[in-house]
Amino acid sequence: MKAIAKCNDARSVMKWGLAVLIIALAASTGSSADKKDFIVVVDAGHGGIDQGVRLTKALHEKDLTLSIARMVQERLNGDAVRILLTRSGDDTIGIAERRETVRKSNADLFVSLHVNAGFGMQAGGYEFYILSLNAEPVAGVGSKVIVGDMAKSEIFNKSYRFAQIMQAGIDGIFPRKGRGIRNGPMIALEGLDVPAVLIEMAFATNKEDRERLEELSIRKRLAETIAKSIESFAREYGARK
Repeated sequence: MKAIAKCNDARSVMKWGLAVLIIALAASTGSSADKKDFIVVVDAGHGGIDQGVRLTKALHEKDLTLSIARMVQERLNGDAVRILLTRSGDDTIGIAERRETVRKSNADLFVSLHVNAGFGMQAGGYEFYILSLNAEPVAGVGSKVIVGDMAKSEIFNKSYRFAQIMQAGIDGIFPRKGRGIRNGPMIALEGLDVPAVLIEMAFATNKEDRERLEELSIRKRLAETIAKSIESFAREYGARK
């Protein structure tokens, strides 16, 4: 009788364990289905009353960044990658609202588009910024705040990798004009716990850069390059499991 009781107990344990496994697998499958997309937030810098730098009387930084952001979205939205914009029109939005878009969307990547200016009339080219490892988290930005050196390092490394991918593509548009990948306390990137890159696409104060940015064909090439870079990054790191 004791042997039979032990056998029954063993069977009960096995059935219980199997049930737990089935539940866990079902939960995992459901989670994967819910998060199958690789979500990228593309931030069109400035907007509304914040015009950014002026390229011509009719063209400001806010217009150019929005134009390229929309083209990236049109080019990429599909089954594997989903593009969200921090603004879809000429809206005045603050840094906190942009961060909130990233937090609410549970994004995998943040890309902020800008146009550079200053450093003299001769300064030109494109450059990338990623958040320094030494940057302090922004308090009160939801529950998703970077904590721990390992998390910071992973985000820093992925941000750097995405900047490298974009750099290789954009060099074909602005040959030998790359100014490198820089890191520092960039306000547009602070408070985010996902890989994040800010790109200064060219200098509005440089005649050659400015004239090229005025060309629709160049803006289309920039959008295509950014889109391909996102696809490459998503393939490399995979959609979330």
